[in-house]
Amino acid sequence: MKIKTALCISIVLIGITLVLDVANVMKIRIAYVKGNDVRFWNDPVLAVCEPQHQIVFIKTHKTASTTTCTIILRYGYIRNLSFALPPVSQRKFPTTELFTADKVEEYSNGITNATFNIIPYHFRYNRKELNKVVPGAMYITILREPTAQFESAFGYFEVAKHLDLVNISNPLAVFMTSPDRYYSDEREFKGKTQLRNGMAFDLGLSDDIHTKHDKDIEREVARLDRELNLVMLADYYEESLILLKKLLCWEWRDVLYIPKGHRSESLKYALNQTLADSIQKWNSVDVALYNHFNKSFWRKIGEYGPTFQRDLSEFRKRQAKFYDECVDSVISYKDRREDRLTLKQGASHYCELSYFRVPAYNKMIRLKKYSEANNPS
Repeated sequence: MKIKTALCISIVLIGITLVLDVANVMKIRIAYVKGNDVRFWNDPVLAVCEPQHQIVFIKTHKTASTTTCTIILRYGYIRNLSFALPPVSQRKFPTTELFTADKVEEYSNGITNATFNIIPYHFRYNRKELNKVVPGAMYITILREPTAQFESAFGYFEVAKHLDLVNISNPLAVFMTSPDRYYSDEREFKGKTQLRNGMAFDLGLSDDIHTKHDKDIEREVARLDRELNLVMLADYYEESLILLKKLLCWEWRDVLYIPKGHRSESLKYALNQTLADSIQKWNSVDVALYNHFNKSFWRKIGEYGPTFQRDLSEFRKRQAKFYDECVDSVISYKDRREDRLTLKQGASHYCELSYFRVPAYNKMIRLKKYSEANNPS
């Protein structure tokens, strides 16, 4: 009986192997269903993988990073993954100095061997210290075309107000007539680090990186290329999410999103070619950074395989349906700097989780963490 059973199993396995071989030769894909997704046994792009739960997301400024951060927060919150948080009294990690592990709540309370699944916030990248907090992580960040990122940061952080450039039709144009003078102004304000090569600064490069030789800058960019698993591009956000989904072995549902942070029209500035050129020259390191990772981004898409456009089309259909199910057409003006979307009445719980912003998630994560600590199973 045992011999017959073993023989039957062998025949079945040989049959499956032959079917897969024939399918590969004839370029026929064999489908199966997992959850709400259709997967393919013999699709190299969607080969069997395990979802990644160790994640470091370096949240750069004005790059669609808040939307991305909330995608990751939602994923981890639903699955009860652990998050590295700053102390309650500080609310956020420092962004003017390199990240250190002692800025994490547990470390500041003396628990210096604590490790976590995810850290997805604003902080200045420091690989050695982040490795202590989230070991074995996938490292992800996002960049944006430097001219657009600089204009967005200039408006969002209300630089005109801080540098007495109000009541001027285009304060950004005035700033760029003497950027060194304004940048060296002794007045400190939130967002000042974004006034020159802000994305490079967020990724741990020094604030005087622009004074270094080109070879030194290239060396730093190459190091980041080696250390980061994925650099998303805000300018190609949907394509970026396809790469993110593949890297982390997530489902379609995991990368659906509700956009965060539509900047108010009153804080947007017109750019002509001359102004754009001067901004790029002023932010030359960010330009070098973006150009490098723009090339690697499209290389990753090429390496993804022949199903990329099909997957992109599938995602866009799912995203459009999800947005329509969740978002009302009405705009909420809760922040003078942003026009925020509103949630439809009766929207699903998943819509609600997708709508929450970072502070709401931090509050929910803390409540869950403290509840579990006070009521151990």
